[in-house]
Amino acid sequence: MDIKTVSELIYWSYANLAMAQDGVERGLEKYDRLSFMIRSRLNKGLREGHMQIRSLFDDEKYKITNGARCVYCGRTENLSVDHLLPRAYGGSDSSDNLLCCCRTCNSSKGGKDLMIWYSERGLFPPLLILRRYLKLVYQFCEKAGILDKELDNIDESALPFSLKMIPTNYPAPGDLLM
Repeated sequence: MDIKTVSELIYWSYANLAMAQDGVERGLEKYDRLSFMIRSRLNKGLREGHMQIRSLFDDEKYKITNGARCVYCGRTENLSVDHLLPRAYGGSDSSDNLLCCCRTCNSSKGGKDLMIWYSERGLFPPLLILRRYLKLVYQFCEKAGILDKELDNIDESALPFSLKMIPTNYPAPGDLLM
């Protein structure tokens, strides 16, 4: 896949996320033909404008039904609130950007980008957290007017996330967590 712009990167990652989520939901160990069709159709639809990244509604529903537990490790003690896109780098205080997490995970993640933090731990993030993250990245880029900018022309130091860390390849569905 030839990815040149910010929007192409986000669309490709989001399409891969849909493929991965379908694979996990169907209990696949590896992706099948339907998986790749889902990815292809969604990526094409996003790029051509007849499909859109879904709203944060499903993610809000997850936050409510997940209860009082850390979204990163599942603990129920010593809970706090984490900014998915770090506030220190421009992430907002809006409820869309806030997640319940334990103080240990919050302290460990600190002001790091979600993808960098997971990478340092040798892990791939759960799909539900990654889905929310990609939506927030998309909204931030849309508001900043950089969706159509070429990746080579983006100053990442001005962003609350790392475009270089947005996944373009996902592990096999049998290796993923929802």
